[in-house]
Amino acid sequence: MAAFDLDRADALRAADPEGMLGLVEDFEEQCRRAVDLGSRAPVPERGEVRAVVMAGMGGSAIGGDLLRTCLAPVLGVPWVVHRDYGLPAWVGPDTLLLVGSYSGNTEETLSAFEEGVRRGATVVCLASGGTMAERARALGLPLVEVPAGLPPRAALGYSFFPLAVLLTRMGLAAIPGGDIEEALAEIGRSRVRWGRERSVDENGAKTLAHALVGSLPVVYSADGVLSSVALRWKGQFNENSKTLAYVNVFPEVDHNEIEGWEGAGEIGRRIHLILLRDREDTRRVQYRMEVTAGIIGARAGGRTEVWSRGTGRMARVFSLVCLGDFTSVYLALLTGQDPTPVDNIGRLKEALAGMPVSFGPDEDGDRTGKDGIQ
Repeated sequence: MAAFDLDRADALRAADPEGMLGLVEDFEEQCRRAVDLGSRAPVPERGEVRAVVMAGMGGSAIGGDLLRTCLAPVLGVPWVVHRDYGLPAWVGPDTLLLVGSYSGNTEETLSAFEEGVRRGATVVCLASGGTMAERARALGLPLVEVPAGLPPRAALGYSFFPLAVLLTRMGLAAIPGGDIEEALAEIGRSRVRWGRERSVDENGAKTLAHALVGSLPVVYSADGVLSSVALRWKGQFNENSKTLAYVNVFPEVDHNEIEGWEGAGEIGRRIHLILLRDREDTRRVQYRMEVTAGIIGARAGGRTEVWSRGTGRMARVFSLVCLGDFTSVYLALLTGQDPTPVDNIGRLKEALAGMPVSFGPDEDGDRTGKDGIQ
């Protein structure tokens, strides 16, 4: 069987019938529309804000992770991304609760939304419709309504930029002048570097995808600017490429996982180690990454190191987000996967739809020891 040719336009169209690659290539346009949405979004009335919680799951939550990363230097209160039902016990009237569900029907996020309303938090909703949009309108809560019709993971611009602009308008985060425009320009340059028109021999995303065929991607970064980007890479490999992928951060890697490589054996030889690097990584952590890669490198089947591009933090973050997105789609096509459908997620939702909706503890009581190790 001949290898798939990433440089053949007709082959790309046939293997990607729902156009995930086109969505990745058109990301700059989406982000510019998202900035405009943020400039027109309703600003909530608020008192003192002592913490920000972003409640969401999957493709909606990753926008919160990236936003936390980009705003860290200019946000004066803690920021937590909440991926679960309900809310932490400390959330209350002095909390700004950003609730993001692209579909508007994510059950975990709806649970957090209702709990936040009950506790009197300042609630801002982001959705394309669904139950959340209906509830926000009924309660008179601020709603950022984004265009529908995209896979949530392909709507990252809508889960990031409207909230970035809105938080600036609320006076909670003063994004440095020009940072958003630089990020948008960097996203545009990413299409030129890694889009379908650029051939394999000069396209880093296509080259990396070829290197990953048959491998298990393990993505490492420093626990700082790029930790949320590494998480995005993992999610895109999972959903687009239909492959397992794993993530960890430095310096934590050096306190446990480095030893796990000692017995990796054949599994290790199937791992492709990806190091995400940024100029804000501290010198000590950069040294740790280099030494660790030298120790474990011989046990891995492959190793790739990539550096972020741009000046501002937001541009650097999105430069690598885009590389990961392109790579994950190309890897899907090289391995015969349609990158758009998420059939297992669909099967899970069908199974959950047949169960009563309850967010409390198991009504049958403690199940400890009934089905697990005795």
